[in-house]
Amino acid sequence: MSFAPKKRILIADDEPSYRLSVAMVLSKSGLYEVDEVESGEEAIQALNSFAYDLLVLDHQMGEVSGLNVLQWMHEQKMQIPVIVLTGFGSDTVAAEVIKLGAYDYIRKDQLEISRFPALVNATLQGYQSRQERQQASLPSISAPRKSDIMGMLENTSASFSRSAEAVIGLIADEFDEYHKRLRPNLAPSALQDVDRIMKNFQEQLKLVSLFTKTLADLTQISRAQQTPVRRSPSEQGYVRGFTEGFDGPDFEPE
Repeated sequence: MSFAPKKRILIADDEPSYRLSVAMVLSKSGLYEVDEVESGEEAIQALNSFAYDLLVLDHQMGEVSGLNVLQWMHEQKMQIPVIVLTGFGSDTVAAEVIKLGAYDYIRKDQLEISRFPALVNATLQGYQSRQERQQASLPSISAPRKSDIMGMLENTSASFSRSAEAVIGLIADEFDEYHKRLRPNLAPSALQDVDRIMKNFQEQLKLVSLFTKTLADLTQISRAQQTPVRRSPSEQGYVRGFTEGFDGPDFEPE
């Protein structure tokens, strides 16, 4: 029998009694593992150190407020749902925290602590559904067409072939010139060795040149095979009429 892992919740609130009460009711539900901090500084430190599934964040906390924590999370592109708590209501504050990425904004006097597990569960499910909708709405990136890939390969191989031919030609000319200058200064025995080496070198250059040309030709042939032949409707009808019922040539025995 398998059990789903508990969701890890961080509660950041500088009001001890409220923080402890929320942590206790969440832990008793058996669904959540709860960590507590009492300041914005400690909240940032905890978020930097551990992976949380949800943050319950008090709006007003000392020098580093809940709003500062949200701003830091926004800068870090930290993607977890946040429930912001406050002791008083304000449309301006609500709009500000939602703009910074908070999932929900709730007044403490408008929510019974006993309902916190249900609130957290609804938030986690709603956040997951929203993420899935956003992911589904992203434009899909289509894979490159096979014809486009073959076209790029053909252009690359043709460019490589031209460059290789140019380099091979330069090398051959340089060695040929060097060979001509070297021959008059060599003894007969050494001359035979140099001529043999040059002949082998020229044969190797020819093989490299043949390989580059073959690569370009094969790519071009493969590209042509990937390109469908376009026929007019009359041509298509003629081809179908010619091929239907054709089993192969008949030969009369002599």
